[in-house]
Amino acid sequence: MPSVGHVWATDNFDGVRQLVQLKYVPTDIDRHAGSNVLKANMAPFIYKPKESVEIQGAAASVRLHEPNLSIYIRGYAISSEDAAVSSETSTQMDLAMVRVESKKDRRIVSTIAFTQITGKAARNSQALVIKTEKVGGTDWQKITASEPLAPGEYALMCLPRGQNLFPTRVFDFAIDPKAPANSKAVMPVTPSSSQ
Repeated sequence: MPSVGHVWATDNFDGVRQLVQLKYVPTDIDRHAGSNVLKANMAPFIYKPKESVEIQGAAASVRLHEPNLSIYIRGYAISSEDAAVSSETSTQMDLAMVRVESKKDRRIVSTIAFTQITGKAARNSQALVIKTEKVGGTDWQKITASEPLAPGEYALMCLPRGQNLFPTRVFDFAIDPKAPANSKAVMPVTPSSSQ
């Protein structure tokens, strides 16, 4: 694995395996104030006010070609054992890979609905079933989706445990078999290229 960067995805472009770094992008919270007030007045005890976590821009800049990708991430405490040794965070994290809904100039990562009476929140996203495993004796985690990813927009989220917490940043990418090569992809070193 590269010595820099915390999140890398495997890709396959023109038959060549490569690693592509995923960069984080900040998220925004759309509180849907007008819609929430109107609907809450119409049905105050039934309606659940909604907020959405969004990314600016209609598409991710990182376009991957391989639907069976793996993502490698380090520096995030995934379990209680990891939290004790992680230098990046002291909070346990839940990792989630989600399918992102594209709108005109933004992408919706998840929607959160709050109950009026208790204030409890329920997060709704198109979360994928993923498998997370530790890579050897390192601080790297390998994340794979249980099924090949269909073409579209995706995000990897690191969420502090707790239902009312939102991701302040996500690592976005897209599966796009027709996309050009990633200019900053890391290629495998072959004996002839290292001399």
